[in-house]
Formats: sequence, structure tokens, C-alpha cells
Amino acid sequence: METKTQPFGAGFLLYDTDPEEVVTPEDLGDEERMLMQAFSDFAEREVAHHLEALEQGDTDIGLELFRKAADLGIFMAEVPEEFGGLDLNVLAVTGMCSIRAKLGSLGSLIFGHQGIGMLPLINFATEEQRERYLVPCMNGEMLSAFALTEPGTGSDAMNITTKAVLGDAGTHYVVNGGKQWITNAGWADIFILFAQVDGEHFTAFVLERDSEGLEIGANEHLLGQHGSSVAALSLENVHIPIQNLLGEVGKGHKVAFCTLNMGRLKLATNSASGARAAVEVASRYAAERTQFGRPIGEFGLIQRKLADMAARAYAAESVAYRTSGLVYQALEAKAGNDRPTLDDKLAMLSEFSVECAMAKVHTSEAYNHLADEAVQVFGGYGFSEEYPPARMYRDSRIARIYEGTNEICRLYAQRAILRRSWSGRLDLSGTQDQTDDSLSAVSYDAALGSGSRHLDITNLKSVYRHLTAEVCAAVQRERMFDAENQQLMASLADIAIEIFATESVFLRISKGFSGSGLDGMELYEDLEQIYFIHAVDRIRQEANEILAALFSGPGLAEQLRKLDDWLPLPVGLIVYRARVAKVLLQDGGLPVFA
Repeated sequence: METKTQPFGAGFLLYDTDPEEVVTPEDLGDEERMLMQAFSDFAEREVAHHLEALEQGDTDIGLELFRKAADLGIFMAEVPEEFGGLDLNVLAVTGMCSIRAKLGSLGSLIFGHQGIGMLPLINFATEEQRERYLVPCMNGEMLSAFALTEPGTGSDAMNITTKAVLGDAGTHYVVNGGKQWITNAGWADIFILFAQVDGEHFTAFVLERDSEGLEIGANEHLLGQHGSSVAALSLENVHIPIQNLLGEVGKGHKVAFCTLNMGRLKLATNSASGARAAVEVASRYAAERTQFGRPIGEFGLIQRKLADMAARAYAAESVAYRTSGLVYQALEAKAGNDRPTLDDKLAMLSEFSVECAMAKVHTSEAYNHLADEAVQVFGGYGFSEEYPPARMYRDSRIARIYEGTNEICRLYAQRAILRRSWSGRLDLSGTQDQTDDSLSAVSYDAALGSGSRHLDITNLKSVYRHLTAEVCAAVQRERMFDAENQQLMASLADIAIEIFATESVFLRISKGFSGSGLDGMELYEDLEQIYFIHAVDRIRQEANEILAALFSGPGLAEQLRKLDDWLPLPVGLIVYRARVAKVLLQDGGLPVFA
């Protein structure tokens, strides 16, 4: 398989990637690490001892910490230098987002404001709007919320019914409608509001809290994130000045999708940090808790659980940074020595929107699963609110719904891949007609470090392309509608996600071998093998489901035989787990990247 050094959206399905071209956490520079340390110190010094009060809904403490976060410069991160901001690049922002796991439910307040609340202002506001709204938001004097979702339109965001009509005087829009599940609604000073101008032109506005006719409901009683504010908005003949139009009439989708794609990128790092934290909490407890006269970490099933958790957390982190790196490197290449323009950002986020959606799915599900496993390691104590896993478990669940549900992200990613294939931008047919032997002979090989590492990642890509061709043929032949083909699309997406994750782990470790400063490479090779085996199992499961839906009898048997030729069997899993668990128990979790 050819190595491609100029990445493009979903190109990983066709080309091998040079390890030196991939971005990993180990690539963060001194400036990014200093920022991460400052934010981490803030979380430990200012937030940690208030986590319980935040869980009890203490608004005063939440807003006080919000202002302290502003003083630290968190809200300056993406603001251009000409407005007094730090103008951090995508990679630096990714590093900053890794502190979210330490903030508890304060993370919803801070990153709801810093991310989806401020980003539309950064990217689309006029100069006057930036002076009036962005600068105060950056300084912590104003709090912004993103108001898109409605009671009848969650995932179907483009079909909102909130309506805006230009008033007779031409000085303001009259807006009627309602919004739901708006993060920070109870505290926000402004809302990035989406409405249909004249009932048909999807448009963004800046809505001020004290606008007559705007009513903010009571905070929702949530499963998790108890220290956050999530409420509904009701708008009855609300007047919004024409000066508060954000972007252009009918171009609100640009505001929404640019924000949501970047939000998915950030949420991936947020979730990966939560997954790492779950491993840390579970490892420390397993090393301390004794049963039957010895630490529970010495028991095989706990070691199995810890090692599997660590492999999945490491993969989530690898996926998050690789995806951010794709956008970062593309923006750097596009802009050169200049600052990336809005058009550059829109283009690159669109180009890698498949990877952003996949990263969001992969990391959020890892976070949620690992939080659940941490509860299990703690046993009965894990079910008590007195111990960290209970809050982790509750708080992690929303990540699979934020920024587009994982079901929507799966469908989006797979359909975007198909659209690119059909338009000729992504040739998925390149190796489908090769023989079984030639397919199984082609794979990533890396003679790195002290020995040779070999993963059949290219075989996994061949499986994906073969199944995609079969599904597309069946959908066209049988004229399947969404109710019938969504499950097939989701299974294909899951296979693509596992390929992306497995390759991300492989590339990160390969780059580590070549000199990025990783010590004790045996641990990382073991993590790689554990994740690879689990990924192959998931791919086999989804592939079997697809093939059983498309074939029967001898045809199905032949397809399953091909699949077995392409997919390796698990070897050495018990040994890998034991070695990984030993390190986790000694170090209290995964080593911090060097």
C-alpha cells in the first residue's frame, strides 16, 4: 500500500501513513506543556476541593471559578491577538482540553463557553460585535451559550422551527420559538441563537439575555454534570437588532457546522482525558484494596480489566491527537507564515469532518465504558457517591450525546466517505479485485527498535473496502431505504473507526521508537497488541453482521472464509494483559506522555 504524506479526509482508508507525519501527545512543545501545566495546576489548586459543592449546584462557586478561569487566560486561547487573545493553534487547544477530566461538572461551564459559546464570535462576528461581545467573553465579564437544539429537532438540526421575520422598520428581527437542552442557559449573558429567517433561511444571531420576550426555564434535573446549568428558552416576539445578525442570512449552517466540527475535535480530547483518569483511579484503588489477604490488583480478572482499560484509553488519546494534528498540519500548510483565515478553517474542518466525527464516537464511548469499568473495579464502593467512579460514570454518559449523537456521527462519517468515493475524491475500489493471497501479504511492517513489529492493518482496510462495495451494491440493487440500510452504514462506520484507532496507536508507538522520548517501549507494544486484538474482534463482529444480512448459504460461507483469511486470531492476550497491569499498579495508571 502506498504511503501518502499529504493527508486528506478519509485518506487513511487508502494509504499507509509515515509515522513521522502523525501528531501524538508526545509532540507537544514546551509552550503547550506550560499551558497544560498551568491549567492543570488551576484544576488541582482551585477546583478540586470544590467538586462536591459544584455537584450540589452551588452557582456562586461555579461562577467564581469561571472568573478565575478567565483570569488564567483559558478564554483567550483561540481569540486573535489583535483582540488581546493568545491565538493558540489547534494542537495547543487540544492540549488545553486535556484538563477537562479534572474539572468535574465545571468543565461544562468552562468549555461550553470557551468552545461552542465563543467560537462563533471568533469566526463570524463583525468588528463591532467582537468589541461588544467577544472581548467581554474572553475576560470573563460575559458568559455565552450556544442555542441550536429544539424540542422537536435534536439531531435534525437544520429543520429547526424557531422563526425570525424582519420587522417593518427594518431595524430588528422578530423571533418566535423555543430551544431546549441549552448548556449554560441559566447563567449566560448572550446566546448564539439559530432561527429560520422567513421560515426558510437558516441563520445565526447574537441574543442578549435581557431581551424582552425571552424566558429561561428552570435547570433540568440531569443524570450527570450536576454542577452545570442546562435549561430551555422560550422566545415570544423577541426583538433582535439587525446588528446582531451573525454572519449572513441563510448561512447559519456555516456557523453551526464549523463550531460543531471543532467541538467534536475538542470533545475527543476531553473524553480521552476522562478515559485516562478512569484508568488512573481504578489502578490506584486496585493496588490499595485488599481482599483474601492481598491487593485485588493481583487477581487475574482485575488485571484483565485494568489492561483492557489502559489499551482503550491509550487508543482514545492517540485518536484525539492524531485528528487534531490532521487539522493543525493542514492549516499550517495552507496558511504558511500567515494566520489561517476563516475560509481556511472552514475548508480544513470540512476536509477532516469524517475523522472529527469518528474521533468523537471512539473517545466518548471509551470514556463512558472505562468509567463503568472503574465502578466495577471499586465494587460496592464504586456505587457510592463518596468515591470518584460514581461521578465519572454519571458525567461521562453525556459525551455520547454532545455535539451530535454517536449514531448521527456514525451515519455522517460513513455517508461522507461514500459521497467522496462517488465523486471520485476517494477511490475505494483500488484493491478489491486482488486475490486473497495478495491481500493477506500486504501489511504494515516496522523493523523498529529491538525487533520487528507487524500488524495487519492493511488487511483491515481491505476488509472495509470489500464490505463497502458489497453493501453499496446491495443498497442499489434492493433499493434499501434508511430504515433498512442505517444498520449497515453504522457497521461500516464502526469498522472504519477501529481501523483509524488501531492505525493511530501503531503510528504513535512507531514514532516513539524512532526517538520521541518514550521509555519502556514494551508497555506500549503490549498496549498496541491488546488494542489490535480487540479491534479485530469488533471488526469481525460487524463484518459478520453485514455479510449475514447480504448473503446466505454457500455464498455466505465463502464470504466468511475470506474474512477469516484476512483477520488474524488473538495470540498472547493473557501475557500482554499481565505485563500491562503490573505497570499500571506500580505507576498508579498510564505513564504521563514525555
